[in-house]
Amino acid sequence: MIQIRRVVVTDVPILQAFQREGWFEDYRTIIPAGYAEYAMGIYGTTDALQHQIETDNLYLVVEDEGAVVACATAEVLNDDEAELWWIHTTKSHRGRGIGRQLVSEIKQHLMGKVPTLCVTTFQGYTPTLAFYERLGFKVQKMYVSEIQGFSIPEVRLWSNI
Repeated sequence: MIQIRRVVVTDVPILQAFQREGWFEDYRTIIPAGYAEYAMGIYGTTDALQHQIETDNLYLVVEDEGAVVACATAEVLNDDEAELWWIHTTKSHRGRGIGRQLVSEIKQHLMGKVPTLCVTTFQGYTPTLAFYERLGFKVQKMYVSEIQGFSIPEVRLWSNI
């Protein structure tokens, strides 16, 4: 049975595993060589994840029979929008509507606080772009971010809450 709950610090090891799966497997053909290591050093450390848990407005995980199989985190940026920072579902649980449930839950939590939810992902990563478009997100802009010498092709999408 699927259960959505708030993340707790003891979830950090599985969140790190999700980060590794995302950076080193899912995005390996999209991002420049070396960027996965850089990103893990910024976002995937124990300290970084504990800080996110303590400070992010909304950080959720999904359990299936006691095992954490997905997560999502979002934060209110200003009076007009919140940003979905990260969503991940394990490969074994993809295609079951879990991501859709997480986005719906996040929108429920944000309803009445902000009118829009945005998300940034990688240009050319079709599975994620198709996922967000199926949920009604629209492309807002496409650009290349220069981060520590890496050129990252990104796309920002938004949706009404």
